[in-house]
Amino acid sequence: IYNIIMAEPTIQLGGGSWAGKTDNLLGYYKEGERFYKQDFTFSRSTTGTRVNSSGLIETASVLGSDLVTNGNFATDSDWTKGSGWTISGGTANQDNSTPNSGDLTQSNVTTSGKKYKVTFDLVVTSGTISVLVGGHNLFTSSGTKTFIKTATSSNLTFRNYSNFVGSIDNVSVKEVIENDIPRVDYLNNSKGSLILEPQRTNLVTQSEDFSGYSGGTTTIVINQATAPDGSTSADKIYPSASGNFVGKYLNIGASTTGVVSCFVKQANKRYAILGTDNSTFSCIFDLQTGTVSSQATNYTAKIENYGNGWYRISAAYTASAAAPYPFIGVADSTNGSVTKDGTNGLFIWGFQYELNASYPTSYIPTSGSSVTRNADVINQFTLNYGNTFSALFDFNGLGGSSANNFIMRIGSTNPVYLSVRRSDKKLQFYSAASGVGYFATIATQKIAISCNGTNWIWSSDGVSGTLTATGEVNAQHIRIASDGATGGGLPSALVNKILLFNTALTAQELNVLTTL
Repeated sequence: IYNIIMAEPTIQLGGGSWAGKTDNLLGYYKEGERFYKQDFTFSRSTTGTRVNSSGLIETASVLGSDLVTNGNFATDSDWTKGSGWTISGGTANQDNSTPNSGDLTQSNVTTSGKKYKVTFDLVVTSGTISVLVGGHNLFTSSGTKTFIKTATSSNLTFRNYSNFVGSIDNVSVKEVIENDIPRVDYLNNSKGSLILEPQRTNLVTQSEDFSGYSGGTTTIVINQATAPDGSTSADKIYPSASGNFVGKYLNIGASTTGVVSCFVKQANKRYAILGTDNSTFSCIFDLQTGTVSSQATNYTAKIENYGNGWYRISAAYTASAAAPYPFIGVADSTNGSVTKDGTNGLFIWGFQYELNASYPTSYIPTSGSSVTRNADVINQFTLNYGNTFSALFDFNGLGGSSANNFIMRIGSTNPVYLSVRRSDKKLQFYSAASGVGYFATIATQKIAISCNGTNWIWSSDGVSGTLTATGEVNAQHIRIASDGATGGGLPSALVNKILLFNTALTAQELNVLTTL
């Protein structure tokens, strides 16, 4: 047990304290008892999903500023009032003096094609009111109303749809921003982990509607259960005849490597089958015990618990196992056989097929076409630490990749790299000048390094050592990013925490950090 008082980190990212906004992930630093934000620039240019703190899958998003002027109706202004509408007493009121007629409109609130969250307080004496954002949104009861829609015009309109008598107040419209939003994932981790993933495409064009899939020995009934995103969109699959390896499939071209995944839940059948064809190219999963029962040759099967009886199962294959038919099936036993038993089967949701991939990434929803999620890119600002510094990286998971998982680049002209070796996930310290790599002896979960201007010390999960490296030593150019192709990135990782220090910690201090 160590009893060490070490320097405070000068910058912290994560550790249970996450904050993000468009194009930024917020780290922080402390001076005395006060905390200050420190930006990391972030980009992805597409949407991305995560598991939120309530355990539900959602598209990561933030809300923009309020776009409505005079939404509390403090003055009789800024709104165009049609028949029956008045503004007084802090509300907008409709008396149905012209039955089924009369609009209350504010122009230039929204932009067609963008998504918005609309909130307002409604008092209904009688009738129906419509809010025109992305079509009609009808309301017949009093209360605070909220909905999210994609706009088809620039106007916000409240319409007397059917003999409406009542009032509205506290109208708010905010853009729902989903591109370039950092994703903090709470799957089996109450403090959250930052998701950093490479670009991937889900080639399945209908990931949540299985009604159009091929396969004649099973029946699909749509929207039968609550899905992992909280919606009633999970389909039910059950055998229409007894047999072996029965299920639904798609015809999508194979590649040298790939991975198929799906969310599944028991509907009185115990086993799920997943692969890129039936018996020859499939893996079997036990949904009662949450384990892999069998996997085909050249396949790697995985099962993850998503709560409420839901599991995400995946099957990754290599070239010799490639087949063009991503397949989801139902079974009664580990040999793949099933007996027709009424409508007993499985609930299924979120089918995904990623080519040229050796592991599954986060869920990519589709509806009518394939969808690509771009790589997460995070860059640290310029630091002024000189050539004396330390850093800690705490990971919740490191995915595989076609290249080493670069974590940190120190220097610009002749840099030194800290990375995780792809073959065994062990620490690698690499000098671009000398071309020599230095490796830790154990796989990595927590990694720390320090430099005093000349000598380097590393620590990985409580084991430390010293290093020699030829190259530029200047922490002004420290770069932390997820775009590994340019050096200094994490092709796939779940990051719990990053700490940066403007002092060189000792080996004992680094070991404390990597064992906490």
